[in-house]
Amino acid sequence: MTTQKPKILLSEGSSLSSREAITALGLGGHRVELVSSNPICLGRFSRFVTRVHQAPASGADPDGYLAAVIEIAKPVTSMR
Repeated sequence: MTTQKPKILLSEGSSLSSREAITALGLGGHRVELVSSNPICLGRFSRFVTRVHQAPASGADPDGYLAAVIEIAKPVTSMR
């Protein structure tokens, strides 16, 4: 029986550093998703990103951003 690699939720997808992280994680076989306030962030265009979740900007609306991340993570934690 093979175990599935963990799903990684990155909190930022607009920088070149995040793009490098996406590539490294993807090449390692991880499933990568992003949380971003920018619907066309740089990370969206990686073949390793399976989904981009839109959320308010963390600097402008930290409470809204946190609520969005909690909502995104709920299905993952409820499966355990």
